[in-house]
Amino acid sequence: MDELKKCQDNLGTGFIFGAQVQDPNNVERQFNIVEGKDRGNTWVPWYTMHKIMAGLLDLYKFADDPDALEVAKNLGNLDLQQSKQVGQRNTAEDFLDRVRRNE
Repeated sequence: MDELKKCQDNLGTGFIFGAQVQDPNNVERQFNIVEGKDRGNTWVPWYTMHKIMAGLLDLYKFADDPDALEVAKNLGNLDLQQSKQVGQRNTAEDFLDRVRRNE
């Protein structure tokens, strides 16, 4: 848990991911790739983040680890911001079509 928290704190955005980050200084690029607005390795950001979130919440629930809850909240805030941005740029159906192609 300590290492996950360090990674999240180092980026300073709430972002944490279980794969190579294309540009650590611009996590928005990860989402642009899945939306087809940028090129890069195909990956599954929403699926991966929800699995990480589930693990963090389990760690908090079953091991009473307060850092797990903090990291989960930070990731949740980032997910909320990303969802709002996607909603402003696309209809829900456009977004789901793009996600289905990549995830």
